[in-house]
Amino acid sequence: MVPIIFYNGAEEWTAVRSLKEYQKEGDLFGEHILNLQYYLVDLNAVEEEYILSTNTVLDNIMYCDKFRMKEQLANALRKAFKRVSVLDKQEQEAFRGWVKHILMEVCEYKESVADEIINWAGNGVDDMSFQYNIVRMFEKEREEGREIIVQNLIKRGMTDEEIRSITECRQQTIDESRKKLGMNMC
Repeated sequence: MVPIIFYNGAEEWTAVRSLKEYQKEGDLFGEHILNLQYYLVDLNAVEEEYILSTNTVLDNIMYCDKFRMKEQLANALRKAFKRVSVLDKQEQEAFRGWVKHILMEVCEYKESVADEIINWAGNGVDDMSFQYNIVRMFEKEREEGREIIVQNLIKRGMTDEEIRSITECRQQTIDESRKKLGMNMC
């Protein structure tokens, strides 16, 4: 058994890499203390060509995990789904499960959104259509979130100018939120 951490964060990895380093005064016990160490794979440092040189479920997961911006993720998912299509059904389902897990986090746990994105990616839709749809879905989610924030700020009695400065939304968004709340426009 070999502990491995796949890291895809934007900042450099700074956490200690062994159990001994977590122990207060761990050096006092020398070699007698349990000292598990893990292997760190920083996905930002791994070249795309290297990851794509083989085609396993793990390769495709690592490839997609390198990307967190929506346009980049859309392209990575599309490419990975094409690659995974030649693997056996069990591997394809394992990959789809991983993608759904990641998309649930990205889409703020809205399962219908994650399922729709997976269907676009997995059904062979052409790249431009897929990218358009995934970006549209992310934008829709962002707008819904912004609308909730605007409504909460209205309920707190903030002025339209204050709301615009905080949310950077248009006046139309504030007006629509006021209507939904049944409040007069200021």
